[in-house]
Amino acid sequence: MRQSGAKFEEIVVLFHTEERSELIRKHSPTGLVPVLTDGDLLINDSLAIAKYLAERHRTAAYGQRMPQRGRRRRCIPGSAPCGRPRR
Repeated sequence: MRQSGAKFEEIVVLFHTEERSELIRKHSPTGLVPVLTDGDLLINDSLAIAKYLAERHRTAAYGQRMPQRGRRRRCIPGSAPCGRPRR
C-alpha cells in the first residue's frame, strides 16, 4: 500500500494477545487477515488486495503491462507455477 501512494490507516493487531480474535473480527467479519476495507468493500486475500490496489491506483509496483503482471504472479505463494509444482 505504501508503494501505491494511497493514504490509508494501518491497524496492527498483536497475535499473542487474548483480545486478538475480537480485534480482528472488529475489522474482518470472517476473521481472516490481511484485510483491506475501502468504503463498503472488504477484501481479505493478499493477491486480491494487491490486484485491487494496482488497478485502483495504477501503480507500477504490481506491473502495468500484461507480461509484467504475469511475471509477478508466477512467484506469489500459493500460485502455480513458481518453479515447482503445487502440491
